[in-house]
Amino acid sequence: MRGIKKFIRQPAYLVALFFILLYALWSSETLQSPGFARYDEFLTLARTRSMLETGDFFAVYYNGEPNMNKPPLQYWMGAGLIRLGLSEERGLRFSPLMFGLGTFILCALLACQLRGEEDPWVAPAAVGFLGSSLLFAEHMRTGMLETGLCFFVVAAIYSLFRALERPGWWIVWGFACGLGALQKAPMAILASLVCFSTLYWGKADKLRQLVRRRTFWAGIVVQGALTGFWPLLQTMRFGSDYLETSAKEGFHRFTLGVRDHGNVEDFGPHLDRLLFPIQDASMFWVVCAFTVLSALLWKRELLRDRRVLGIIGFAALGFLIVFLAAGPIHHRYILVFTPPMVAFTAAGLSQLSDRAWVAPAMAFFCLTYQSSRLPEIPYKESSRTRQYLRAVSQIYVEYLKPGEPGLTLVPRFQTPVVVSEIPFGKQSIIRRSHVLDRPSYPAIVYYPVMDEVEKQFEILEVKRRLGEVWIVVVSPRRKGQLFGEFYQPRWDTEYLD
Repeated sequence: MRGIKKFIRQPAYLVALFFILLYALWSSETLQSPGFARYDEFLTLARTRSMLETGDFFAVYYNGEPNMNKPPLQYWMGAGLIRLGLSEERGLRFSPLMFGLGTFILCALLACQLRGEEDPWVAPAAVGFLGSSLLFAEHMRTGMLETGLCFFVVAAIYSLFRALERPGWWIVWGFACGLGALQKAPMAILASLVCFSTLYWGKADKLRQLVRRRTFWAGIVVQGALTGFWPLLQTMRFGSDYLETSAKEGFHRFTLGVRDHGNVEDFGPHLDRLLFPIQDASMFWVVCAFTVLSALLWKRELLRDRRVLGIIGFAALGFLIVFLAAGPIHHRYILVFTPPMVAFTAAGLSQLSDRAWVAPAMAFFCLTYQSSRLPEIPYKESSRTRQYLRAVSQIYVEYLKPGEPGLTLVPRFQTPVVVSEIPFGKQSIIRRSHVLDRPSYPAIVYYPVMDEVEKQFEILEVKRRLGEVWIVVVSPRRKGQLFGEFYQPRWDTEYLD
C-alpha cells in the first residue's frame, strides 16, 4: 500500500503512466487491421496456425514441415488467443502490444533504478525516448517477435540489478532469461553476461558471497531449464537437422563463413549499417551519443557506476556484431539494445545536468521531432485473397502425394509471376535451392497472370477452377532450372489486387 500511495503522490510517475496509456490506445487501433504489413508477419501467422492445425504444440511447422528457425513462445501465445476466440489479426498482434507496454514500464523502472530516488522524472523521460523509436512503434503494432525480445532483455537487466539488493530477484532473472530464449534468441543471457562481468570484475569477495546464495543457484537452474528445454526437445525429435538449422540461424549469420545470403558474403565492416540508428530514432541516438561523450569528457563519475558500464558494454557489443556480421542483417536488430540505452540516457542526462527538467524536455523534443515520421503500417486488404488461397490450399493438397512438392504462382508488384511455398499447406515444399527437374508439378495459379505463367511453365492440365485461382499441372520450360530464380522472398498474398 505504501508503494501505491507513493506512486499516486508522485506526478512524474503519473505522467509516465499517462503517456503509456495514450501510446497503448494509439497502438491498439491497428489490432484488427486486415491483412499483413510484413512478410515476417505472414510467417508468424503460418507458424501459429500450424500449431492449431496439427495439434502439435511442441514443434513449429511451416507448410507441413518442421520449422526450426524460431522458438515457440509467441506462437504459443498467438495460438492460445486464437483458440479463445480472437481473430487471427488480434491474436497475432495482442502479444507484441503487451510486450511493448511491458517494455515501456521496465524502461521507466530501470531509469529510476539507475538514478535512485533523486529524480523521479527520469521515468517519463525514458518512456518518451522509447516512444520516439520508429522501429519500436512499428513492431509494437505488428505480429513480429522483436518487442517480446526487448521485454525479456530489459527484464533480465533490471532483475539482475535488483538482485544486488534483494537476492530473491535472481529467480526472476532466471525466468526472464529463459523465457527470452523461448521468445526468439538468448539475447537476455548475453546482456546478463556483459552486465554481470562489469558488476563483479575484480570483486572476488562479493563473487564468493554470491555463489553461496541459494537464490542465485535457483535462478541459474530456472534459466538453464527454460533455455535448454526447447533445443533439447527439438534435438531429440529431429536430431542433427535442428542442430544445423539453429546454428545457422542463431550463430553463423553473425560470424564467418556465411554464404548465399544476398550480396553479403564476407566478414568485415559494413558501413551502411552505421545508418541503422538514423533510420530509427535519429534524434534520440544523437542525444544518447552526447550523453556518453559528456560522461567521458566531463562527469566521469557517471561511468564509475558499473551498472551503466554493463548497459553501454552490451549496446556496444550488439552494435559491433551487427556492424561486422557476415549474414543477412536487418535494421530492426538494433531494437534489442535500444530500451536499455533509453534508460541509461534518461538517467545520465539527469545526473549530468543535476536538473530534473532536462531529461523530460529532451525526451519531449525527440518525441515531437519523430512524431511526424511515425510509420504508416502498409496493411493490405486481404479478405478475398486469403479466403481464396486458404480454401484452395486445402483442396490443393488432395492432388499431392505425401512428400511431393508443389508450386504457387501468384502476382506481385514488380514481379509478374512468383513461385512460392504453399500457404497453410500440409505437404512438402520446394526449397530455394531446389532444382526443377521433374517433368511436372501440381501448382496453384492466379488466372489473371496465366500469360506470364506460360512464359516459364507449360500448362499440362487444369485440375480445378476456383474463381480466379486455378489448380493445374505445369511443366518447367527449362529443365533443371533453379527454383531460386523465381523465388520471391518477400512474397505476401496481401499484395494481390
